[in-house]
Amino acid sequence: MDERKKEFKKLLIRLGDKMSARDEEKIRFMFEDDLSQDVSKPTDLFRELLQKDKISHERPGSLSTIYRDINRIDLAIEVDQWTEVMEANNGVVPQNTFAGETLDDRLLNSVARDIGRDWKMLSRHLGLDETSIQSIQQAHFSDLHEASYQALLRLGNYALAINYSNTSQMEKGFWSEGNS
Repeated sequence: MDERKKEFKKLLIRLGDKMSARDEEKIRFMFEDDLSQDVSKPTDLFRELLQKDKISHERPGSLSTIYRDINRIDLAIEVDQWTEVMEANNGVVPQNTFAGETLDDRLLNSVARDIGRDWKMLSRHLGLDETSIQSIQQAHFSDLHEASYQALLRLGNYALAINYSNTSQMEKGFWSEGNS
């Protein structure tokens, strides 16, 4: 198996771990004429999509499009970033990755830690809808860091959040007071 194909499968595993049952259901619905009925987990879903040539390591854009179609922009961006990194490195795994986590993932984790209890206010300010915020809060009510991280993932664009993490304590006080 060539290196790019192997890396694409690693990407699929990471993406599968981030998908909800509802995401899987939406993708199965989109491809119901092409998939068998016994697709019950993300790896089975990806295996069939690969076999039916609906996705491919040679055309990762098709996977990005699928994620955009089901409104998982965060996962589409992850596919796009993977594609850019692989193309920039001629299909070689870059040195800034470890355990399936890229430098961007580490940065996102760091930003999520910095945001802390302000994650809901920042999420609203950056345009995340209340339904998503409530869903994240319910799913991760006891894990502030994970709630922040999931909110950033759903936003799909966390550049503004990075700027927030670099603000002074005085500016952060502005956020805490309910200003936007």
